[in-house]
Amino acid sequence: MNRLRDDRQKHVIIEVIEKLESYPMSLREMDVVTIRGLEKTFRIRVGRFRIIFSVIKKEKTIYVTHLDTRKRIY
Repeated sequence: MNRLRDDRQKHVIIEVIEKLESYPMSLREMDVVTIRGLEKTFRIRVGRFRIIFSVIKKEKTIYVTHLDTRKRIY
């Protein structure tokens, strides 16, 4: 997050991450796709950025593991 120069983009990314708190309802309104080959791991597209996160339902926990541009994250 520190490398983001655009404050508006930072704000949008923070809002998306905060929406994850209402999982799984929030996933219906966001551009979320399962990452093939990884169990319970998803990505959200936010402009040119991607947020990679995994879900552990037993613990009711979501881990944001990566946040970067599409070019650098895959």
